[in-house]
Order: sequence, then C-alpha cells, then structure tokens
Amino acid sequence: CDNIDNDCDGQTDEGLGAAIASKCNTAGVCSVGIVAACVAGKAICAYQSVDHQGVETLCDGKDNDCDGTTDTGLCKTLQTCDVDTSCVSSACVSALGGSSKVCAEKIGQCARVVGGKTTLTEATTTVCADDSSTLTCSGGSFGAPTACPQDKPACSGGTCALCIAGQKRCDVNNKADVLLCALDGSKQEKSETCSTGRCAGHGVCVVDGVIAVTTGTADADGRPAIAAVGSGFAVAWLSAQAFSDSVRMRLFDATGKGSAAVSVSGLTAPDPSRNPVVASNGPGFVVVWQAAAGAKAVYARQYDAKGAEIGNAFPVSSVGESAGQPAVAGNADGFVVAYGVSSAGSEAVRILRFNKGGNAVGTALTASTADNGDALSGSHGQPAIALASDGAFVVAWTRSQSAANDGVWWRRYDKSGVATSSAALGSAGGKSVADVRVVARASGWAIAWAQTGTGDDGVDVGVLSLGADGKATFGPALSNITKSGAQNWPALAAGVGRVVIGWAAAAADGGDVMGRDLLDSGTYASTTDVGLTPTSDGIADHPALLAYTDGRVVVVWRQRTNASD
Repeated sequence: CDNIDNDCDGQTDEGLGAAIASKCNTAGVCSVGIVAACVAGKAICAYQSVDHQGVETLCDGKDNDCDGTTDTGLCKTLQTCDVDTSCVSSACVSALGGSSKVCAEKIGQCARVVGGKTTLTEATTTVCADDSSTLTCSGGSFGAPTACPQDKPACSGGTCALCIAGQKRCDVNNKADVLLCALDGSKQEKSETCSTGRCAGHGVCVVDGVIAVTTGTADADGRPAIAAVGSGFAVAWLSAQAFSDSVRMRLFDATGKGSAAVSVSGLTAPDPSRNPVVASNGPGFVVVWQAAAGAKAVYARQYDAKGAEIGNAFPVSSVGESAGQPAVAGNADGFVVAYGVSSAGSEAVRILRFNKGGNAVGTALTASTADNGDALSGSHGQPAIALASDGAFVVAWTRSQSAANDGVWWRRYDKSGVATSSAALGSAGGKSVADVRVVARASGWAIAWAQTGTGDDGVDVGVLSLGADGKATFGPALSNITKSGAQNWPALAAGVGRVVIGWAAAAADGGDVMGRDLLDSGTYASTTDVGLTPTSDGIADHPALLAYTDGRVVVVWRQRTNASD
C-alpha cells in the first residue's frame, strides 16, 4: 500500500483489504466491525465500534483502544473495576453486599454497600455489620461478622457497647421489660414492663406466644400471606368454606392485636389451589388473588391503613385472558402484579404496574421473552416479584422446557418498566422447581425456590442472592442443612444486613417451619436449621415471613393436626 502500481497491471493498491485487515488490532472493542482499506498510499483500519478510542480515556470495563488491556489506570475511587491495574490507586476490591469490585482510594481499604450506597473503610478498622455484630477490614476485605458479647450486645460506631444511646431494647433477663439506653450510652434502665407479656425488637411490646389468625373450626384455612402496614401488618389467607371458598383478611397492630376478619374476594371466589398475595401500597395495602377455575382471572382489592376498603375488587388480567398464579409487590408509590397466562398451548409470565390509586400504568409486559421480543420456549408460570424503594423490580418464575433450561428464571426492570437485564436462569439447570419467592434487599435481591433432583430423598430449598446490578453474590445453593424428607414451600423476608429464609420441613411425626439467616456477607448466621415455629405434634406448613428493621420477624403458617386435616 504505497500509491504505486507495483505489478504494472494498470491498477494501484488493489485487493489489499484482507492483507491490511490481518494487521489491524482485534482486541477489545475492535474484535468486530473493522473496515480495512488502502487510501492514498496509506493502510487504514477503520474501527466501527462506537466505544473505540485512539487513546483510551474511559473507565467503562472495555478495552477502548484495543491494546489488550482494559481501563489501565483510568478508574477513580468507587468506580467499578476488574483488576488492580484498572484503578488509579492500584487497589480494586470486592464490595461487601454488592456484586462488583470498586476502586479503593488507597491500598488496604475495604468496601461495602450499605443502604444501596458504597462506602470505604480504612485497613484494620472495625465497623458494625448490624446492630449486634462487627466487621473488621483486613487486607482489602472484610472477614466474617463477629457477634457482640452478651455483656455488650449492641454495636454502635464499630464498637460493641452496652446499648445504643437513646435506643430502647429488650431485657434479655426478663422478656417483658423494656430498657432505655442513657444518652451517653453508659447505662440502660427499665423504661416499662410490657402488659402484653413480651418485648421484641427495639422495645416493642408484643403478644407473648402464638397468635391465632383464624379461629373458626368449620372452615379449612391455609396459604397465608403477610405484608407490613404502618407499624403493624396485614394477613390474607384462603378459607375453604361449606358453600364457596373465599379470600379473607385481618389487620394487626404492632403488638399483635388484630381486627375482625373480613372477606376480600366477595363474589369473585378464589381458586382453592392458589394462594392469595398481599403487599404494602402507599399507606395501605392491596390483596391479589386468582379467581376460581371457571372464571380464571386475577383480581385485586385495595385497603387503607385502617383496613377500610378502597373501592371494589377489580380485574388485573385482561378480559378473556386465562390468567392466574399472581404475585404482588408494592412501595409508597404503588404496586406491581405478576401473573401467568395460558393461550393456545403456550404459557407466559406477564407484569402490570399500578399507581397507589389502583390505576394501571401502561400495558402489561411479558417477562418470559428473549431480548428480541420472541417468546421463550417452554412453559412459564408461578411468578414471584419484589419491588425496591426506587421502583426497580425483579420478577422470577419457573420454566419447563428442557433438561438444561428447566429451573427458576428471572429478569430485572427499572421503575419505568424497561427491562434492564435479559431473562436468565437463576437455579442450577435441569432441576424441577416450584414455589418461587423473591425479595428486595437494601443492595439487591434474593430468590428462593423448592427443587427436586438434588440426589437426596426429598425436596430442598434453593437460594440465589443478586446485587443491585443483577450479578450473583451468593448461590445458587441449597439453604437447608437437613436433607431427609421434603423441605419445601419457601418464604423470604429482608431484614437489615440479612435475608430470612424459611420453609416447611417434613418430619416423621409431622413437621415444623424451619429457617436460616443469610447475611449480606454471603455467609449464614447459623450452621444448623433453626425452628421458627413451636415444636408440636401437628404439622406446620405454608409459611410466610415479614422482617422489620429492628430485628423482629413475624412468621405466619398453617397449623394442622395431621396430613388429612
């Protein structure tokens, strides 16, 4: 390529494109879209990628100048990185509670995500993992949490102390007494004795013992759901009655005192094989259910913070659409419903957003599609959904298609309903799965499900933890330690620094609800399965969970005398 007719054929520099292309850079963003040519005696490699730079200046995880290295020395403090050489500080560290690495300001610092915000901690410094345990930064990473000792059970400012200034706590020596910490944190004194018989969390007086949500003996009640409403909670359940089934609801205050049960479904009788769902919605809440098989549709009804109805029940699914298996999640601005639909032998998962007034926002979205909009093959159903405080949400569902693709699939959306991730397999492929659950954490999401095909003699509970960017931070892995018998019907709740995982555990003489806490650090708080319900001779199953920021957890379940009850 010299602008000379070297072979004397009357043409100059012809047919040199392939030879020139073989000498062009093909690393990084230059791996595709190269146009090679000889122009005016000069070999030209024209790189078509919009990310290409002659001199790299961006910290974006890409080899923009195609020299075989990525972001060398370009990433500043707290920017995402892959290796130390990407950072100005030469310190790329994993962010605890997140899904990616970030640049530290200097070597030795640690990073963690708290409340969705990434912060740095100096080397050898100790911080609070939560209000009762500590973390120490060493060599650019945090070790496992260390529980505060019993004589100094509270963590404040990275130090275990007797108590947190001005905060109420429960007396470990007397379950009914509430203690108040002095403003200087030096002592705590009894503030009150709970007339309800028990103190929980940060000095909240609650009913001591099991609360009977349903009290009737003529109806068969089960499949409960729970959601926070103000400082209390609402419980909805399926009630199988003599003449027709119904969805019923009770509202409870923070102490556990409940209002009278009311019918939610009215004339739109529910399908007895599908559990109703409930979610916070602004100051109130919303209950969603699947109507009986003859009408097969999804309905919803809103309530205010006092449990008063806001309008009538209304359909979520479209007229004539065969829809069911609903899930719902809400926040201060509204709620989102996910549900399954079937048509002409195919099954899909749909999503419809609502504002807090109960008005649909846009049209239904289909989660079970490929990036090009084509429907993913196989059967899709049993969706679960979780909504973050900023409006972003994740929907997860079961897919049955092939040995490799069977399992739990999920997809992430922003607050406008725009997909921000492809549909992805979350569980180990080739497993038969059911009863998917998903919950929003402070810095990501957690998904749980029941699965078979793990090589033992029963059913197990799988879990996957995702960072805010959708990258896995833990799992997929099994939660239950006990492998004999069926460990199924999972439940999830997000607390501060942890996700509470519960499930129904079958046993020879019945069964109880068991659980474990998965900490944001990616470790479990216990090495054994922990009982969440009183041990009894009956069967406890169908659990639902609600976690508060002060450590309280509410467990709701179905109690039966025997399997035929």
